[in-house]
Amino acid sequence: MPSQTAQSSILHSDTQNNELQAPVLRQRTAGSGVFLSILFDDCDTGAELDCKEPHEFFTDLNLDQIVESITAGRDEYNLKPFFYAPLKSIEAIQYRQNVLRDLEDPALIEYIRSFADEMRKMRACLALAEKLYYKYQKQALFLNAVEIYCCGLMCLAHDLAPAALGSRGFLCFREFLTSYTESADFTALVAETKKLRDNLGGIRYSLLIEGKRITVGKYYPAPDYSEEVLATFEKFRQGKRTQVLGWKDRDAAQQIIRASHERYFEGNVS
Repeated sequence: MPSQTAQSSILHSDTQNNELQAPVLRQRTAGSGVFLSILFDDCDTGAELDCKEPHEFFTDLNLDQIVESITAGRDEYNLKPFFYAPLKSIEAIQYRQNVLRDLEDPALIEYIRSFADEMRKMRACLALAEKLYYKYQKQALFLNAVEIYCCGLMCLAHDLAPAALGSRGFLCFREFLTSYTESADFTALVAETKKLRDNLGGIRYSLLIEGKRITVGKYYPAPDYSEEVLATFEKFRQGKRTQVLGWKDRDAAQQIIRASHERYFEGNVS
């Protein structure tokens, strides 16, 4: 998600198989062409990326050590095949060099790193959701993931809008991203996510915690006893220093809090 099925529910999941759909960016037409990759131009879109091992000359030239150093700590991205796949045309080489030249801008590289961090958080939510079994807990994590996804894309689109880009790769990507974040599907996804979050945030209930026992009850408007509690502890304050309460003082404070809870819950807990 987002996909065409996202219109029905943002929390759509296969609860029987404990599987959740991850948000996925779909390819869209970007002006003069279709944005395919930030690394490969149209001439090299068929590059072989299924090579699991480096070519023999990598070891001879110590390129394997360079790749190991570059990809260290980034195993989740499976970057090595991109280094093993050679570019087959001058145009493809220039395409990638121009992209890397844009990334020499400290502001731009920071935008990309920030976006990558958000996507990492999104994947962490989805990975945790897959390990859980309680339906609503899984769905809550999925909602968190979708929020992170939407926010990350909108922030990146906002950051790239005024950026001074020179490469065809980044220019096409910016146009693609702008088109996607302004699309009906994406705006509907954002609206549905916000609606669900607002609805969940509007749920109110009462908790009475006493020892190891927790009582959940209906929410009723109740007096704010914070002033009463603060007034009780005020005598222990000296300037900016707060004295440690003795056992008798603690017992008195606990009795006040317990009495306040009992007054509130009396007749309200079902």
